[in-house]
Amino acid sequence: MSGKLVIALLVTLASTCSAFVPPTAVSYAGVSNYSLAPFNKQWAIKLYTGKIDTIAALTTPIACPVSTVDYNNPCSQPALQQFTGDAVKVTWGPLNASAGIRTLNAANPTQFYVRLCYAAASIVDRGWRKKNKGFPQYDNSCPITVGVSDYSPSGGSAILDLGVLDRDEFVPTATWYAQVCVACSGSYCQCDNTAAKANFETLKYTGRTTAMITACIILSCFCPLFLIAFWTLDVIKYNRTGRALKLFHS
Repeated sequence: MSGKLVIALLVTLASTCSAFVPPTAVSYAGVSNYSLAPFNKQWAIKLYTGKIDTIAALTTPIACPVSTVDYNNPCSQPALQQFTGDAVKVTWGPLNASAGIRTLNAANPTQFYVRLCYAAASIVDRGWRKKNKGFPQYDNSCPITVGVSDYSPSGGSAILDLGVLDRDEFVPTATWYAQVCVACSGSYCQCDNTAAKANFETLKYTGRTTAMITACIILSCFCPLFLIAFWTLDVIKYNRTGRALKLFHS
């Protein structure tokens, strides 16, 4: 490779790197709580889990405080599964209706965003689930949107059937809490969540039935047994006749 070509490549690389501009930081649910913290604790949020056919009528919310247990926490059973009719309901109302909403920079609220976020125990050793404060646009700590609605001082509710999520968005085995954020002109300006008092679990959905698993085990055992039996018979026949064992003859 000539010197001129090397120099040209270095110049191209340098211009590409200098042209890169990191994405502009935005207020993102579960990420910019360091700036939204003074505006927390304004909504009373209740979290419900059940079947999509009956969840709208449920009146007893989850009472399962944050735990260091990743899953199989007794207070958050049974775990929900995707494509099984399981659903989540979130309701919220003002803790102090007469005080009005306090937002970042006193911005005017326009919308509610309700999301499901990974609990602390489900982030351990899973860096891709952690809050991304450097590039909030690419944060994956609250990957599931329960609902988006216009802002109302009285709060609101949202229901999500886990089965309607895109099949590329498989729900993993994890512990979750609900988060309600207020948006002002496209940016989050106030957030509250149920992390300290209400968490629930999901169990990764699998299409493998008991019959399929049993068949795989039987076939997995049959293959080495067949090879051992064939090798044994082949050795015996060769020692007796001097010819190898053949399954098929031309």
